[in-house]
Amino acid sequence: MTEFIKSMRYLINNSTDPYFNLAFDEYCLENIHSEEPYFFLWRNRPAVIIGLNQNAYGEVNLEYLNANGITLARRVTGGGAVYHDLQNMNYTIIGRNPSPQPMVDALRQLGVPAELTGRNDIFVEGRKVSGYARRVAGNQEIIHGTLMYDVDLDTLQHVLDTPASKMKVKGISSVRSHVANLKEYLPQFKSLDELQAKLSEIRCSPKAAAIRAKMKSMPKSGELPPRSSPPGNSSTATLTKRISITRKRCLAGRWKQA
Repeated sequence: MTEFIKSMRYLINNSTDPYFNLAFDEYCLENIHSEEPYFFLWRNRPAVIIGLNQNAYGEVNLEYLNANGITLARRVTGGGAVYHDLQNMNYTIIGRNPSPQPMVDALRQLGVPAELTGRNDIFVEGRKVSGYARRVAGNQEIIHGTLMYDVDLDTLQHVLDTPASKMKVKGISSVRSHVANLKEYLPQFKSLDELQAKLSEIRCSPKAAAIRAKMKSMPKSGELPPRSSPPGNSSTATLTKRISITRKRCLAGRWKQA
């Protein structure tokens, strides 16, 4: 049985650029090696993030995305399409045999009856509040997932509503009955900022140094891997599957011990 870590080292990434954040995930996995697991919490401006092997044309309402200025990006892990906005918080844990259980335990400590399911999800009272995915690179593994705090469920339904989508049949009322925002279970917090600060406090090691991703010279989205290029089937679409030399140049030297 896995022994779950009570506290971890942590990184600070204040970017809300989906392209940068997905590149940052992969960069950390491949370049920051640690005997102890580490984590970071982060957010994206409105975006749909599809899995590594997904065909966006069959998973995402591209017309709606284009009309509403919502970003489309492809992540390095598998799994399904997810919607992010600034009222959704993402977590990343990197290490050897990491688990999302520390995030579940933190939620439970705050009074939320959260539990893991066998489908890479976190549920609360039968409703999904989080999905996660993973990838192995060498002797390290990454887990990253969502934590829906006050996500716009109307937009969530629209962006994932394609002709082949189950949502088109079920409709928004069904979506709302099967997913939940954590805000309704956390009345003690006035904002997601407060929740994010508390989760960082619960999960981080008091003696661990924070490493801040410096964003003053953050590269433009066009300089990062084109995971957001209009993806069809990933086996034929022209997509960068590994962070390029450009990414390494962009990120090198922009770490600072806090």
